[in-house]
Amino acid sequence: MLEAARRVSARTVNAFMTATYWEIGRRIVEFEQGGKERAEYGETLLLRLSHDLTARRTGQPDGRQAPSAGHPHHRAALLCEQRTTAR
Repeated sequence: MLEAARRVSARTVNAFMTATYWEIGRRIVEFEQGGKERAEYGETLLLRLSHDLTARRTGQPDGRQAPSAGHPHHRAALLCEQRTTAR
């Protein structure tokens, strides 16, 4: 009986957390992004994160060594750089 109550409690909490996070995401899209599917600041943030991760991996402060295409964050950075350069 106690184990069944724990399972019900866990499902209830998980459902509540999922609904809460969904509502937070909806508000972000509606109010912060003006209804756009993606925020523009995300591309810059992803590019900066990728450069930081590359610098940590290479030990180079600028992180501008040719990244290995095998890591997902490097592929994302290359895509962001191509988009930024094309503008």
